[in-house]
Amino acid sequence: MAPKYYQKIAWVVTTLQEAYSAIVPYFLLTSFIALLVAMVYYFDLSPGWIDLGYLTPLLDSLDMFSSIVITITIAYFFARRLEVMPIIAITLGVATYVTVMVVEESTSSFLFGYSYGFVIQTLVVPVVSTFLLRVLYPWLNLRIPLEDQNIHIYRLFNYIFVFAAAYVLTVVFYLGIDYVMDNLLEYLQEHVELSLPEIVLLGIRDLGVEFFWFLGIHGDHTVNAMAGKEFLGEEIFSHLSVGEFNRLFVFLGGAGSGLALLIALLIYAKKGIIRTIARISVPFVIFNINTLLIYSVVVFNRYLLIPFLLIPLFNLGVAYGVLTTLSVSFDAHSVTWNTPIFLDAYIKTGGDWRVMALQGGLLLADTLIYMHFVRRFLLAQSHTVQMAALERRLELPYSIRAGENIRSFVAHRNIIASNARLDEVISSIEPQRMMVYFQPKIDMDRGVCDHFEVLLRYRYDDRIALPEFLGLIEEAGLAPTLDVWVAKEVAATLLRWENLHFFPTVSINLHPDTLAHSGALNTIIGILKGRRVVFEIVERSFIEGSDALKGVKRLQTAGFGISIDDYGVGYSNLEAILNHQINEIKIDKAIIDRIEEERGVVVCRHIIALSRSLGISIVAEGVEGKKQVEILRSLGVEYIQGFYFSPALPGHQAPAYARDFRLEQQIRHP
Repeated sequence: MAPKYYQKIAWVVTTLQEAYSAIVPYFLLTSFIALLVAMVYYFDLSPGWIDLGYLTPLLDSLDMFSSIVITITIAYFFARRLEVMPIIAITLGVATYVTVMVVEESTSSFLFGYSYGFVIQTLVVPVVSTFLLRVLYPWLNLRIPLEDQNIHIYRLFNYIFVFAAAYVLTVVFYLGIDYVMDNLLEYLQEHVELSLPEIVLLGIRDLGVEFFWFLGIHGDHTVNAMAGKEFLGEEIFSHLSVGEFNRLFVFLGGAGSGLALLIALLIYAKKGIIRTIARISVPFVIFNINTLLIYSVVVFNRYLLIPFLLIPLFNLGVAYGVLTTLSVSFDAHSVTWNTPIFLDAYIKTGGDWRVMALQGGLLLADTLIYMHFVRRFLLAQSHTVQMAALERRLELPYSIRAGENIRSFVAHRNIIASNARLDEVISSIEPQRMMVYFQPKIDMDRGVCDHFEVLLRYRYDDRIALPEFLGLIEEAGLAPTLDVWVAKEVAATLLRWENLHFFPTVSINLHPDTLAHSGALNTIIGILKGRRVVFEIVERSFIEGSDALKGVKRLQTAGFGISIDDYGVGYSNLEAILNHQINEIKIDKAIIDRIEEERGVVVCRHIIALSRSLGISIVAEGVEGKKQVEILRSLGVEYIQGFYFSPALPGHQAPAYARDFRLEQQIRHP
C-alpha cells in the first residue's frame, strides 16, 4: 500500500485538479477577450457590434476577480470532499482571502495592485479554512437537532462558532507563515551575500515562475510580488531587457513554452477532449495566451512537470549562449507580451533572420522534447494502461487488453478527476485485503443450503465491506479485470471445497463490460470451465444485437447457467425470458421490501407463477424479516437469500454453515 502521506497528497492534488478544471470556462472567456485585444492591436479590427474601448478594462476586471473565482471553486470542491456545507466553506474562503489580502496590503486596493489574478493566497486560504471547518465542527457546533421544516436554518446555525473559529485560525495561520517568510527573506538579504551571474538569477526566477504556474498560481504575478519587477527592466544585451529576452526566447508561446506543448498535443492527440482543447487553444497560444492550455492540461499533471519546468531553462541557456557569440543589433522599440513568435523577433531586430532562426530552432527542440512526455501522458490517459496497472496490483497472470467498450470520460474535468482518482485507488489496493465472500441461498422446497452467491469484499482497518472503489473501477471500464480476479479466487475456493467433498452451486455477478470483452470472458470461461457456476447478469445485457448478448450466449455454450439479476426494476420486461434460455430469476430487493403490502404480494405472485410455469428457478434476494420469509414461502419462491438467514460468509465458513443448516430451526429461531 502506498504510504499514508502519499495518499493524502494524492487526495489534495485530485481535489485541486477538479477545482481548477472546473473554472476552465472562465479562463476560456478571459483568453477570448485577450485574443480580441491582441487582434485589435495588430489588425485594427473595429467590429460595429462592440465598443472596443470596453475590451481592455473588461479583461483587467476579469483578471482581477479570477482570484475570487478560484477561491470559491477550491472551497466548494474541498467542501464536497470533506463533507462540510459548501455555502459555508465558500463564504469562509472568500472572507478569509479578502482579510489576509487587506491586512497584507494595508488597504482594499489589493484588487487593483500586483496581486490581481490567481496568486498563492487563493491556493492556501480556501484549503486551510475548509479543512478547519471539518476539524472544528464536532467540537464547536451548536448541536441543534435537524428535525423539522427549518432543518436548513438549523444546519447553518450549527456552523456559527465553527465559522468564526475557522476564520480566525486561518487568518492567524496565514499571517504567521507570511511573517516567518518575510523575516526569513529579510535575514537572508542582510546576512547572505550571493553574487550570482545575471543569467543564473534569471534562471532561478524563471524556474519559480514555472513552478507557480504548475501549481495553478499565476507565476509571473507571484514572483513579481516576491522579488520585484525591477530586474526585468535591466538590459541583458544592448537594447534588450531581461523581460524582453524572456518573451522572445524563453517562453515561446507563454509559460512552459506553450507553443511547443500545443504542437506536440496536436501531433499525438488524435481524438478526444485533449485534441479538442488543443485545437481551441491554437489562436490563443499564437498570441502567447496559454492560460487555457495550462489549466486544461498542465496544472498538477505529473507527466508534464519535467518539461514544463526545464524547457524554459533550456531555452534560456541556448539563447543566451548563441546571442553572446552573435553580433545582433536590437532595436530600441519594445514589443508587447502577446506579440507572436517570429513577428516579435522581426520587430525587435529589424528582420535579422538569424534571430528568427534561433527562435525556430528552439521551438523545434522544445517540441521534440514535449513529444516524448506528451506521448507518455496520453498513454496514461488510456484505460489500457490503468487496466494493466490494476492487473499487476491484483497479481493476475492474465493479459486483459482494453476493448472498444472501455469507456472514456467525455468531460475534461472528469478525465482529470477520474484518472487521478484511478491512479490513487489502484496504487492503494492491497491484494491481500481483497477477498470473496459467499452468501447462502436457501432452497425452500428441500430445506437445505447448497447454493451461494459470490460477493466481493475488502478488509479495511475497522471493517470488512464492499470495496469503496468499486464504483469508480466500473465507471472507468475496468470491471473486466476485477471479474477475472473474482473468477480466479472462486476457482481456488471451489478446489478447497472439493477436497472437503463439498460441491455447492455458486452464482457470480458479471458486469456488462465483461460480457462484451472477449479477452476477459475467454479467461473466465477457462478458469471456471466444468464448475457448477451460474452467472448473474443484469437484464440490459440481453438487448438484441449487443456485444454483451453475444457474451451471454458464449457462456451458455460453455455450459454455465444464466440468472437475471435485479428482476422487477429498471429494464425488466418479458423479452429476455421469452427469447433466451434463462435458468434463474432474482426478484429485486426493492420489490421484496414491499412484500408485506398487497401490491407487493400481487407482483411477486405473478413473477413466481410465470417463472415456475417456464421452468425457471426463482430467487428472492435481500430478505431480512420473518414475515417476508413466510409470505414468500407461501407464494412458492424456490430460493431465499438475505440477512434473515445469513450475511455473506468467508469461504472457510460456508461448508460448516451448509452442513449444519436446518430450515425449520432457522424459521423458528432466526
